[in-house]
Amino acid sequence: MGMEIKRKNTIFTGTQMDIQDLYKCVHCGLCLSSCPTYTVLGKETDSPRGRIAYMKAIYEEKTDLTPRIVSHLDSCLQCRACESVCPSGVPFGRLMEHTKSYIVNQKKYSFFRSVINKFLYKIVFPKPFILSLTSIAIKVYKSLQIHKIRIIKPTFMTPLDKMITDTPKEVFRAEGSVFYSSTTDNKKSVALLSGCVMPIVQSDTMRATVRVLNKNGCDVFVPELQKCCGALNIHGGDLEGAKSLAKANIDAFIELDIEAIIVVSGGCGAIMKEYYDLFQNDPDYLEKAIKFSSKVKDIAEYLIEIPIIKPEKKLNYNVTYQDSCHLSNVQKITTPPRKLLEEIEGITIIEMEDNKCCGAAGVYSLFHKEMSSVLAGSKMDSIESTRADVVISGNPGCMIQINGEASKRKSSIKVMHLVDILDEAYTYPS
Repeated sequence: MGMEIKRKNTIFTGTQMDIQDLYKCVHCGLCLSSCPTYTVLGKETDSPRGRIAYMKAIYEEKTDLTPRIVSHLDSCLQCRACESVCPSGVPFGRLMEHTKSYIVNQKKYSFFRSVINKFLYKIVFPKPFILSLTSIAIKVYKSLQIHKIRIIKPTFMTPLDKMITDTPKEVFRAEGSVFYSSTTDNKKSVALLSGCVMPIVQSDTMRATVRVLNKNGCDVFVPELQKCCGALNIHGGDLEGAKSLAKANIDAFIELDIEAIIVVSGGCGAIMKEYYDLFQNDPDYLEKAIKFSSKVKDIAEYLIEIPIIKPEKKLNYNVTYQDSCHLSNVQKITTPPRKLLEEIEGITIIEMEDNKCCGAAGVYSLFHKEMSSVLAGSKMDSIESTRADVVISGNPGCMIQINGEASKRKSSIKVMHLVDILDEAYTYPS
C-alpha cells in the first residue's frame, strides 16, 4: 500500500513477517464475537484487535512489555477464530506466534513459567523416551489417587486431572520404520505422522487409523526418524525449537514415494501445512518445506478425496461433531468429517448450537486454568444440549479436554475420535 512504517522495536525483527500485516487491522470489531476470551471477559484488552493494539504499541515503543500487557497477550488461545471472520485478512496467528517468541526472548515470563516452558518444549515433546516416562508418571499419579487429595496436590497439577483416563497399555511406537500393507488391489501409498502425545495417550486411535487406511487401499509407512510436529513449541514462543523439529520431519518424510502425509490431529496438521512459514529466511529448506506441506492431509480430508469405502456395519448412535479450532479455522475442514459420519448407516448427526473453542489449546490449561475451565464448561453445555450419545472430534487435545469435563460432571457421553467410529463400523478379515 506504500505505507512507510519506521521500525523502532525488535519485536518482529528477523522474522519472515511483513510488518505491514500488523497494520492491516481496521478495528472493525467483526472478530470480537468469535474470540473466546473476549466472549467470556468482555474486555477490549482480551480481544484480537486489543492485542494487536498492544503489539503496535510495543513495536512503536509507545509502551513497555509490562506484566499486565504480557498477561493480556498470553491469555490468547491462538484458536485463530478471528482469522475466519476478518475481512482484512489479518494473519493474527502468525502475529501472535512472533509476539510470544518476543516475550520468551525478552524473559518476560515468570521463573516458574520459564522453567515449565523449557521442560516441555526442550525436553518432553521433542524426545519420545522422556514423553513415555512422563506418561508412566501420570499413571502412577492416577494409581496413587493423588489427583483426589486436594490438600497435598500442587495447584499446577490440577489440569492433569483431565488426563487421568484409562490410557492404553500398549504404546504405538515405531521400533525402526514400520510398514503396514493393505490387502486390496489398486493400492495407494501414504505415510503417517505418529506425533508425540497420541502414540501414548491415544495409541488405540493410531492403530485404528492404520486399519482404516489399509481397509481403504492404502499402504501405510510410519517413518522412524519423525519427531513431534512442533505445534506446541510454536504456540509457546519457541520458534527455533519448532524449526528444528520441522526440519527433522521434513527430512524423515520428504524422500518417501507417497501420495500424502496423513495426520489425525487437527493441531498437528495445521502447523505442518504451514511449515514453509518457518523457513522464509532459510532457502535451503524453504523449497522442501513447501513440497512437504503440500502433501499433508488430515485423515478426513484424505478419505473423502480417495474416496472412502462405505463401512459395512450399522451403528445406532446419535452423535454430535466438535469442530476443533485448527481443523476448522486454519485448515478449513468442516464438511469432510460430517460426510464421513453420514457414510455410516444408523448414525444421526445432531449439530451443536455453539461450536466454539473448548479451551484445550495445547498446554493452555497449565497456565490459564480458570479460562480453560470456563470454556470447557461452555463446550460441555453445548454438547449435552444435543442429547447425543457420542461426541466426535478430530483432535486429541480437544478429546482430553472434553473427557475431563465429562468425567467431572459424571456424564455418560462417549468421546471418540472420528477414526475410532469409522474403525468400529468396518469389518476386517479374521
